[in-house]
Amino acid sequence: MSSRRYRNFNEYIEAVKELITSYDDVIAVAELEEFEVTLNEGFIRGTIIFIDGSRLHFLEYIRVTNNIPIKLKYRYHYEDAEGNTVFRYDNAPHHRNIATFPHHKHVGDNVLPSREPSLSTVLEEVVLMIR
Repeated sequence: MSSRRYRNFNEYIEAVKELITSYDDVIAVAELEEFEVTLNEGFIRGTIIFIDGSRLHFLEYIRVTNNIPIKLKYRYHYEDAEGNTVFRYDNAPHHRNIATFPHHKHVGDNVLPSREPSLSTVLEEVVLMIR
């Protein structure tokens, strides 16, 4: 998604909605909230419930600069049907020892280096787990 060019924040939001719709065979419910701060900046957050009852809670704070979406803040928190955390990606600046600081991934008690993921790559990771 991030390699695509967008004129503004609303165009980015439409692309997120299209992406989620493309997974309608594994998504039972998708709840989204979007907040436009300026024409080119805002955040989207949501909860996606998959057909196995697992959930992905996510937040992206985006600024579109020169038609490129820049993710200023993100969180992708995936949990199983019982509410147990499976993994979480985020860029909170609290693990300075990680080579990919501030980007990292939590799996159990481990904090792992990670590149900044896109919603698309996180959805693909979840789909591989539930299929």
